[in-house]
Amino acid sequence: DLMEAQADIAIRWGKLPSSDVVARLLGHTRQVIVAAPSYLAAHGTPKAPGDLAHHIRIGWNYQRTVPHWPFTMDGRAVEVPIGDALRVNDGDVMRNMAVEGAGIARLSLFHAWSDIAAGRLNVVLEPFNTGVLEPIHAVYLGKPDQLPSRTRAVLDFLKAHVDLTHAEQLPPAWL
Repeated sequence: DLMEAQADIAIRWGKLPSSDVVARLLGHTRQVIVAAPSYLAAHGTPKAPGDLAHHIRIGWNYQRTVPHWPFTMDGRAVEVPIGDALRVNDGDVMRNMAVEGAGIARLSLFHAWSDIAAGRLNVVLEPFNTGVLEPIHAVYLGKPDQLPSRTRAVLDFLKAHVDLTHAEQLPPAWL
C-alpha cells in the first residue's frame, strides 16, 4: 500500500492486479529456480521438478501468490505445488534466505543475477524452465500527466538505467 507506506514509487514484478496505481513498464525478466551451493551439498540437487517434493521450498505468503511453480516437461506444462514451504513476503528476504542455504527459491533472474554470477546461488532445473518473461513495473499513485518533478525524474532514471539486458537468458557457463 503506497499510501500507507508513504512511498512515492514501488517496484513490482509479475502480472499486476487491478488497482488505483499507475504502472510504468521498466522491462521484463524470467524466473529461475535457485539454491545455495551449501544447500545443494547438504540436500542434493533436484534433477526433475518432481524432486522438489523432497526439498525445502521458499515461497510467498501474500494473497496474490501462485501456489505452484510452473515447468515444462516433454513439451507440456507442469505445475509443482509449493506445498508446505518456508514463506516470506519480501523478495530480498527470499533471496537472502536462499543465499544462506535455507532452501530452494524461485526468483526473477533480474533479482538473482549478481548472486548467480558470484557463485552464491546455483540455477537448478533450468531444462524445465518455461522461459516466460514477467513484466517489471514501477508503480505509483496519481496521474501520469500530473506527477511531481521528483517522481518523474526517478521514473525516467529507472527506465533509462535499470539494466535488464541479462533478464532473458542465462549464460551457458552458469547452467
